[in-house]
Amino acid sequence: MNTVQIGSRKCLLSSPSVPHSLPLSSYTGTYHHAAYQNITVSLCNGTLVADLRHRASPVRLTFTHFSGESFLVQDRPTPSSHLG
Repeated sequence: MNTVQIGSRKCLLSSPSVPHSLPLSSYTGTYHHAAYQNITVSLCNGTLVADLRHRASPVRLTFTHFSGESFLVQDRPTPSSHLG
């Protein structure tokens, strides 16, 4: 088993990991969720990200591949000084 650190917790991931079936660029685009509305996922330095600066609590989501078509999504607070 592989582990990943999420905040102060360690989570176990299956091992070995199954590769994703598409290039990361194929996962980019705008997705819609009833609660979160539109979220645009883009590729930044080889990592899938969603920049939610227009939200009441600005965050940047990072997507880390862990197996198959599954990604671990972590939020990173965006300081108000970086909102531009």
